[in-house]
Amino acid sequence: LEYRPIEDLLLRGTVSSVFRAPTISDLYQGVSFGGGGGGIDPCFGLVGANAACVGVPGDGTFAPVLDDVPPHRPIQGTALFAGSVTAGSPIGPEQGRTFDWGFVYDPHWLPGFSWSVDLWRVYLNNEIGWIFPQQVLDICYLNNGGPYCPLIRRYTHGELQGQIQYVTAPRGNIGRVDVKGVDTAVHYRLPATSVGNFAFSFDATYLDRFTDDVTPGLPGDIPEEYAGHYTNGASAISGANFSRWKALATLNWNLGAWSAAWTLHYYGKYTVGYAREDYQASACQSNYPPGCELKYGASVYHDVTIGYAIERLNTRIDVGISNLSDKQPALIYENNTKNGNVDANTFDTVGRFYWARVTVKF
Repeated sequence: LEYRPIEDLLLRGTVSSVFRAPTISDLYQGVSFGGGGGGIDPCFGLVGANAACVGVPGDGTFAPVLDDVPPHRPIQGTALFAGSVTAGSPIGPEQGRTFDWGFVYDPHWLPGFSWSVDLWRVYLNNEIGWIFPQQVLDICYLNNGGPYCPLIRRYTHGELQGQIQYVTAPRGNIGRVDVKGVDTAVHYRLPATSVGNFAFSFDATYLDRFTDDVTPGLPGDIPEEYAGHYTNGASAISGANFSRWKALATLNWNLGAWSAAWTLHYYGKYTVGYAREDYQASACQSNYPPGCELKYGASVYHDVTIGYAIERLNTRIDVGISNLSDKQPALIYENNTKNGNVDANTFDTVGRFYWARVTVKF
């Protein structure tokens, strides 16, 4: 829907349905070893019977077996990961809605200027993701049955009888994602001057919410809030930066065949880990103490370019410097999930570098 109440102002809004079918990997990914971490067994101290506790005595005596290495932690089963079909677990498509409301202001009294603001929201139901071993155990136990119970395998004899041997973590529909924020953009092409033409642009996004509710409706469910955080390996969405503020600003200049540009990239501050102990997503590697978080400041990158067009040869020459200030990336200390403990998807890992380009049109 678009509506222009006055010449200088455009109001706009969009509502869309979104749909994503499972990918081939979601369905048919083979079984892979996930190491230790089969989850905390809900059957310890069981009295009675439960579908998650096949082979476990129901007289309340069932307890964890401790290893023989101080401080003698409980022996954990193995976690295996597999696609939904491979694991024998049902899966369906994601479905959701997107909403966008905003305006564009381009006043006639200031030619070349425009300003837009858009408020947006996205939500997804039946989110496709890993159903981790702890969730498999809890869902089966709380429902006393269901499609995830066959994913639990226990030892049938020996001193570990009844203990978890492994839990298969499949891809499945288990969650809801709610995201909302604000986009703003300012563009202004200044009137021509004797020293050239100038144009300025500024685009920014503020992320107000990125909530991932992995197990909605289950007792003890804690929706994870990613806005303002870098998600570590303990999160359902791992290895992603969700700084609340991100921005891009550019100043362009041209005079005849010459042109130049300065670009600024801004990534706002963020934290790794959560102060809330019940999130169980710690930033500290030593025994993973809950409630540990590390704070990181904002990062700014500067790029400059200059170019010259040789029109008679249909040729353009550009040279530039990227990451002018030689800004170094922060260490995230995710030594099992990040190459070099660096978020290469967000930050520059090369440092300052120089480049040149020749473009010829035929």
